[in-house]
Amino acid sequence: MERDGIETIALGKDDSIDVTVSKNEREYFVTPPTTDEILFSEERTQAFSIANLAFQDGNKWRLYDGQATVFVSIDDADFLHRVNTDKESFAKSDVLICRVRVTQWQTDAGVKTDYVILKVLKHKTHATQLKLPTM
Repeated sequence: MERDGIETIALGKDDSIDVTVSKNEREYFVTPPTTDEILFSEERTQAFSIANLAFQDGNKWRLYDGQATVFVSIDDADFLHRVNTDKESFAKSDVLICRVRVTQWQTDAGVKTDYVILKVLKHKTHATQLKLPTM
């Protein structure tokens, strides 16, 4: 009934009409918007290797948790300050051990997961190769 030309819908059987809905009553049949439902939210300690960094404020970092690459927001202001003042530098095999809040909720599209790093507990740099003594 949203389209031009449809003024009434009638429902019933061959010999009788049980329900009639006119165009001005269509708003009563609109499905209300759904709201996302939080399934759970928990804080935990988790390690991530770095897949891709985002130095622009507000952008998410792409980190690898050992099973999948996830997009992560960083809420640790002290850590971000160290990054912005070049007190933190990163290499390919670095690992961040973090306090993370993981929230999952049900949406119309399915389950969605959100990761927020609350505190970077440790930044483990990759192992460097040691030079052997010469003879």
